[in-house]
Amino acid sequence: MKKILYLESLRGIAAISVALHHFGINSILQNNYYVKNSYLMVDFFFVLSGFVIAYNYMNKLTNIKNLINFQIKRFLRLYPLHFLMLVAFLFKENTIYYFQKVTGIQPNTPVFSINNLESFVHNIFLTHSFGLERVTYNHPSWSISTEFFTYLIFGIIIMTIRNYKLQLFTFIITILLCILFINDFRSEATYESLLRCIYCFFIGVLCFNFFKKIKFKFPVWSQYLFLISSLALVTYGHKIYVPFVVLSFSLLIMSLVQSQDSLMKRILEKPFLVYLGTISYGVYMIHYLIWWIITQFFRFVIKIPTISAEGNTAIIFENIFMGTSITIIGLVIIIALSHLSYKFFEIPINNFKSKIKII
Repeated sequence: MKKILYLESLRGIAAISVALHHFGINSILQNNYYVKNSYLMVDFFFVLSGFVIAYNYMNKLTNIKNLINFQIKRFLRLYPLHFLMLVAFLFKENTIYYFQKVTGIQPNTPVFSINNLESFVHNIFLTHSFGLERVTYNHPSWSISTEFFTYLIFGIIIMTIRNYKLQLFTFIITILLCILFINDFRSEATYESLLRCIYCFFIGVLCFNFFKKIKFKFPVWSQYLFLISSLALVTYGHKIYVPFVVLSFSLLIMSLVQSQDSLMKRILEKPFLVYLGTISYGVYMIHYLIWWIITQFFRFVIKIPTISAEGNTAIIFENIFMGTSITIIGLVIIIALSHLSYKFFEIPINNFKSKIKII
């Protein structure tokens, strides 16, 4: 798959934002509205994925063989690390169970009440987002569930509707239907989570087609305008209609790919940022477990007070700089583990995946 380096870096920055969003601690990095609303960066993933998938495959999914190979490649990209983390979270649940038996300490969420056999089976078959009423096991993996089936819907549309204008019309109608039937654009479960993904992904597909067919060039200043507007809309996203945030994401992507070289592009093409994007799937899939381990360490070993709300536990640090230091250390651990995951787990699978040809 062809990579656009500055977009790859944005994927990495978005993954770090989501990781910070999921860690409850008194920290300079967490105590701002941008991080508090960075659940919206998952929608950025969806938009970017729609653009990149259309960029690489829209003209190739011409028959059932190519569609099957496409879906196999997507499965191999998403599933192995999802399954590995699912096993890790099953081990975590068993650890909690035995810890409870030995110490008598009751967990905030009863063991195997949410992460049970039913939810495990749904996770195995990637139906855990829209097939359950709430997130389970590795919470961020809800988006992997929706994205896998969104790929399939995209591929079927491309394969079965050969008229280009009719394809675009189908995408537009689907987007409008998603807006009509989504009541909660924050949904991470039930059918609404799937519609949320389809909506954002198809916006990304339309972005690619705009890029491909229309020769209009965005001025360089528009990159900064849409970056600022995207950051502002995420920061105050709880006060506005979320589809406008998604539109801003799409305009940011378009302004980058449809304009000349700029300082922003050169910064985003720095090797560290590009590599952060390369390992971003690991950052996204691994971070939730690392935050849980860190939280339990401070809760039971260091005896730092915690507060629990809606099944999530936050560490209570009065010293904001101590909380910030712990967050930075945690991020370093997450990035290091993501590097190892990419080097020793994802690359071998990607090498195998590259042998599957879509002509």
